[in-house]
Amino acid sequence: MKFHWGHGITVFFIIFVGIMLTILYLSKQENIDLVTEEYYAEELKYGDRMEQIKNSEEAGIKLTTRKSNDRLILSFEALDPKTNGNVVFYRPSNAELDFSLPLELDSNLNMSIPLDKFSIGLYQIKAEMEFNNTSYYIEKTLSI
Repeated sequence: MKFHWGHGITVFFIIFVGIMLTILYLSKQENIDLVTEEYYAEELKYGDRMEQIKNSEEAGIKLTTRKSNDRLILSFEALDPKTNGNVVFYRPSNAELDFSLPLELDSNLNMSIPLDKFSIGLYQIKAEMEFNNTSYYIEKTLSI
């Protein structure tokens, strides 16, 4: 059998389809984590979030972090110990490593978290608080 241009076109299309199927398979294996599952609902609350950040700046609320032995210490400045809230530890690279804790401050306005709750990498700390019917919000980047 003699190889001619019709065979060449057929081989080309078979290789092309094979490459496309391989790319499709590999793309399905890639894990893509969203910042939040309710993206559009969060976007609608953007104005409220800006108001919370403004409230935090006006009240002088600041967040600092430090590692002490086997614990991570979150220190809140200018915050009342009776403040209610929630602290979210968001891991941009892997949604399975995200976790949330209620805000529990000691008398020094510190919150202590065991380091074994974290994996090595980058986290964003998102603290949402409320005191005297005023909402506050602070974000800070943390590298473990």
